[in-house]
Amino acid sequence: MSRDMSISVVITTTNRVGFLKRAVESVINQKVKPNEIVIVIDGESADTVNYIEEISKSISFPVNYFETINNVGGSEARNIGVSLSTSHLIALMDDDDEWKETKLEKQLAEIEKNKLSTTDTFL
Repeated sequence: MSRDMSISVVITTTNRVGFLKRAVESVINQKVKPNEIVIVIDGESADTVNYIEEISKSISFPVNYFETINNVGGSEARNIGVSLSTSHLIALMDDDDEWKETKLEKQLAEIEKNKLSTTDTFL
C-alpha cells in the first residue's frame, strides 16, 4: 500500500464491549491491514477502556482511543475519531458492524482502478 493510501479505521462505541469485540476482530482479520484503529467511546466506560488496552497488546498496528465524558452522539463521535486519525484514508465503522475480510482490499482496488487520490473531493 502506498503512503497516500494509508488507512485509519474509526470505530464509535457506547459501552457495548461485546459488539466492539466483534467489530475489532473483523478489522484485525482484514487482508489489507489498516495503519491504525481509532476507537471513540461515546461516554465513559471502564470496561471498554480495559478491553481496548488489552487487545492493543496483541495487534501489530496502533489501537488508540478517546473517551468523551458525556455522550455526544454518533456523528460527533465520528468527527472526533476523524480528527484523531493519522492516515490519508478513513474507514468508518460502528461497534455493531462486522466487515468481511476483503472489505478494505476491495475498496482500495476500486480507488486504484478509478485512479482516485486523497485530493479527489469524491473520495
